[in-house]
Formats: sequence, structure tokens, C-alpha cells
Amino acid sequence: LDDLSETLQFVFERSPRMPRDEEDDVAYLEETGVLPPPQHSELPPRLTARGGGFASTTARKIRHDLEQARYLATALHDETESEFFENLAAPIYQGVLENIQAAGHAEDDLYLFSAKDYEESKVDMVYNKAWRPTFLPALMDAELGKPKKVLRKGRPKKESLQALWKKGVVVLDNVLSGEAVQLMQQIMAKSTVWFEPGIPEINGGDYVAAASLDDGLQDNLLLQMVYELEETILQPMVSSNDDKKSDLVLHDLWARKYLAAAPTGSSNGDDADTENIKYLIPGDLQSDIRVHLWLTPDTDNNNGGSGLTIYKAEPPADYDPTSERAMEEVVETILKPSQFANTTVPQKFNRAVIFNARLFHARHQDDDDSTTEEGTTKEEGTYPDKYSTELTLLYGPKLKPDEGEMGEDAERDDEL
Repeated sequence: LDDLSETLQFVFERSPRMPRDEEDDVAYLEETGVLPPPQHSELPPRLTARGGGFASTTARKIRHDLEQARYLATALHDETESEFFENLAAPIYQGVLENIQAAGHAEDDLYLFSAKDYEESKVDMVYNKAWRPTFLPALMDAELGKPKKVLRKGRPKKESLQALWKKGVVVLDNVLSGEAVQLMQQIMAKSTVWFEPGIPEINGGDYVAAASLDDGLQDNLLLQMVYELEETILQPMVSSNDDKKSDLVLHDLWARKYLAAAPTGSSNGDDADTENIKYLIPGDLQSDIRVHLWLTPDTDNNNGGSGLTIYKAEPPADYDPTSERAMEEVVETILKPSQFANTTVPQKFNRAVIFNARLFHARHQDDDDSTTEEGTTKEEGTYPDKYSTELTLLYGPKLKPDEGEMGEDAERDDEL
């Protein structure tokens, strides 16, 4: 785990995400005796294609960054770091947000930074820069000098896991230990690696911001969870009775923050077609298992009435998710014939949902979830708990070099 983490972070430190100046280089040389690794001048195309570049954003992404900066200004114990977020980062984000609002952009509209953003607000100094990645270590037992368990004790036995898997959806509550889940929440709240805004016209996302394994979300604690989930939950769940291990590896990992789940309409019927197309999330045709983990404490402001709807009809082997009418075809030829048969799992803190990665799914929210029982509008809440934070992991067989997102960048393959 340490070697993998060091490799990932070495690559990330060469990225233009990392703020670096001559003083940093001198300090690195004095400490290590060697020059720091050269920094790339541009982000890989796979990151900018997802909307995570330096030239554009959305109002809700900037608002998230502003709220995180203000939160870090009060939560950090290091005075220099605290002052940076209070006196530099937060005012810059505030200025850009005011410019976006003055331009009349909707919350999720693509917004290209203007000359005013660069010249007056100095947005390029802070936006989508990794000023404070957490890079938390693995969970260790200091007395014994070995890793602690990230998953809680008392997990289901192999036979129970296999029986649940055959039914299609596995739901595990309190999946992480108390200590591990608190540290995971620290990563989600404090790490400044939320580079990708959800932009419907670019990536189809209804999320506020996203972070990913290949772009800074690289804490040892996360990798420790990846390994432990595979060894103690997924392998027993899918292995045959002869105890031969399945060929499972991690395909991808990302986290997303949402203000509220997108309503999916009713679960069946013609009237739901438009909403089902709009919010449907395609499955991953190269992966076998999808793990979905909720990390936000249960409150009326974020989790109430929301969850995950998993449609039972599996796409055919020749399904092309890139076709022009991909989502319409899914509804017409796959979901309608099955009468939109689905399993809906309510959102709950520290709950993991495990299902076939090929299946289509959608985030679910009750239509009347924006009001209280008394009929008043719910208050929005404060950072970080105002956002529903979700962690997703994909597992499957080892991919060939030309398969999947993890293999589409030859330079990255060489580095890793």
C-alpha cells in the first residue's frame, strides 16, 4: 500500500495541480539532496475532458470551494494554512461567484473565466489547485505496528454474502469502523482535490463537485479500504465453492458531492420516461462489481428521502453507451419491457450498496423531500454536512492496456 500510494502521489506532484515555486524546490533539494521531479505544464486530456481544467467552472462548484475555504480557515490548526484560506482563497472565490451571478448564469451552467476573474479576482492562483490534499496514512495499530481493520467486525459470512449477491443487490450497514469512517469524512471535508464540477452539458453530472483516484484522491486510508473490501467482502461474495480466488482488481474510484438527489419521477410508467432518461446513470461494461458508499451523517437536509434506484434489466453485450440515442434506447428497449423493475435502496450513513456494475441506476429522491412535515422549506445546512458525499468503487478483471479509462493514457500507464 505504501509503495502504491507513493507512486500515485509522485505522479500527482508532477501535475500542474500542485502549487510550487522556487522556494519549494530549494526546500525539497535541501531535504532530499536531489532536485524535485519536473512539473508537467498541462493537465492530461482525460481530466480536462471531464470538466476538471483551470479555465471553466460552475456557480455551485465555486460556492463549494468558497464554503470549503471558510471551513478550513476555522478548522485547521496551522495558522499559516488557516490565514491562507481566510485571507486569500475565500475572497478570490467570493469575487468569482459574484462575477458569475452578475453574468446571470444558472447554478449548473458552464462558466468560462473572464478577464475580470483573472485580472481582479486572481482566480488562477487558487482554482483547482491542490493547496491542501490530506494524504492520510493507513489506519495503524501503534502498539502492534501493523494495520488496523478498516471494516467493522461482524461482517456477514461467505454463504450469506453469496446468497445476497445472487439476489442482485447487497446492502451492508455500518460497513466501516467508527475510527475509519471519521477519517474518511475528514478526507471528504478537508482535502482540496475536488477538481471536477458537475456540468450537464459536458459530463452529464448533477453533482456539485467530484474527486478521483487519478487526480489527487490518493490517501493511504482509501487504498487500505480498497484492498480490505476486496479481500474480506467481494472475494468471498463471488468466489466459487472450491475457494479459488476470483480475478478482481480495482478499476476506478471516485467521490462526488451533491446538494440534493435528483428526483427520478415514478419508478414505472410512460410518464416517467423523460425523468428516467435525464437522470439515468449507465453501467460500466468493463467492470463486474460496483460499490457505492454513503459518508454523510443522516440529517433531514441531505439524506432524507433519497437513495439509489438500481434497474434489474441488464444491457445486451452489444450495447453502445456512446450512441446518440443511448439513453432513449435504454428506456425503450431495456427498461420498458421489464416495466422498469428495480430495487431502491434508501440512503444511510456508512451504508454500502454492492451490485452488478453493468446495471443502469439512478439517484432517487422523494418528490416532496424539500419540505418538512409542517410544510416549511428545509434549511440548507452548513459545510460539510450540507452536501451528500458518496464514494464509488469499481472492481473487475485485469484490463488490457488499451481498455478502460485507467489505460487510456500511455504516459500514465508507464508512470504507474
